Amino acid sequence: MKKKDELTSWAEEQFTPDALPVSRNPLKAQSARNRFLSKVQEQNRAVSFSEDPRLNHTGMQQKPAKWQKKENRTMIGQVLTAVAIIVSLLGGTGAATVYASQSSIPGEFLYPVKTWSEDVQMDLTANPQDKLNLSLDLTDERLSEIQQLVDD
Repeated sequence: MKKKDELTSWAEEQFTPDALPVSRNPLKAQSARNRFLSKVQEQNRAVSFSEDPRLNHTGMQQKPAKWQKKENRTMIGQVLTAVAIIVSLLGGTGAATVYASQSSIPGEFLYPVKTWSEDVQMDLTANPQDKLNLSLDLTDERLSEIQQLVDD
């Protein structure tokens, strides 16, 4: 309570009517405003950036950075990049689908993908001995699928 009284008395001493600022002279204020506006008009220079992004605040043209330069080859590069992304996405999802189909049995949704991948594998095998071994492996796979269907 003592501190509050001390603070109140200090504030009353500091803010007496004699300590408050004197009101402004309207004639001096108008004169200062007119001088300020005339100085602004003398400058006649933009104080903000130009609407044209190639110009800076002084109106001088800036040099574009290397990555901002537009060249004729950029469209070809963009098209090639888009094609590469699409191929990698399709290839990645295709490989994942083929991998997921390897455990499917006849009648399931991914079974045609499995048989197609086996046909492609057979077509890509060049050596007759390897082709025979792959054919025997695929025959064993068909027999195990038939056994699974019978057991279920």
